[in-house]
Amino acid sequence: MEPAAPGSPRVLELFRFHDPRHAVSALVTVPDTPGAPAVAAELVVESAFVSGRVGLSLTGADLADWELRLADLEALRAVQWPPAEQGAWLSVVPDAPFLITVYDAGRVPVEVRVPVDPAGRQWQEENRAALDRVRRAWEEAGG
Repeated sequence: MEPAAPGSPRVLELFRFHDPRHAVSALVTVPDTPGAPAVAAELVVESAFVSGRVGLSLTGADLADWELRLADLEALRAVQWPPAEQGAWLSVVPDAPFLITVYDAGRVPVEVRVPVDPAGRQWQEENRAALDRVRRAWEEAGG
């Protein structure tokens, strides 16, 4: 991601699960005003067959919850995040390959499921580092 212009929000990747054919990620827009209780985010699916984005709003508690879900994934336990009552969420079943489903519970509910075979255990380090970047940026913005 390119650095944002002064005074404008930054978009950072919170996580990314990918292989050469598919990717599922979450992009977080870090606010440019201090003290924002929630931030805009998107769950993004990219594949040769389907690509899409669904918006959601995240709080500091959601970031803390993602850290717990990431630990669950590292222990090869299935997760769902964020809470479904927020409208959009994903589930990750860490089999070989990972089975990732992105849900949009809007007026016309949609579900997209993609298999992702992340290489080795590198996904853990990448996603921990991404979470740390988002958390630091949010704290710097006063969140």
